[in-house]
Amino acid sequence: MPECPVCGDKGLVRVRFESGEPDRFGICLCEWGERLRVARNGRHATNPLWQAVAAQRGIPLEAVVPLESLYDPEELAPLFPALAPPAPPAETLEAALIAAGRTRRRGRR
Repeated sequence: MPECPVCGDKGLVRVRFESGEPDRFGICLCEWGERLRVARNGRHATNPLWQAVAAQRGIPLEAVVPLESLYDPEELAPLFPALAPPAPPAETLEAALIAAGRTRRRGRR
């Protein structure tokens, strides 16, 4: 499986702001990030795994957010095609013929 181009299979992405705001850490949308989002241990609810990873790395919990809350869908779509807005449905031949019939001028009797 190819390495995630966003997080490098780490599950977390550091986001630095030019405005000087404190760094944020986004939970990636890849397979590894999805694993960090899981908040279940078997059938039992538990803390999500990202909290353990953040604590291990010394990252404040309030600095960790889902990646999709830091970026617009349009910014993420090239990296995660599943987030791209759905394409408009293609016009069927039947719909095209009906539309053409409505716009055609009718002759006089």
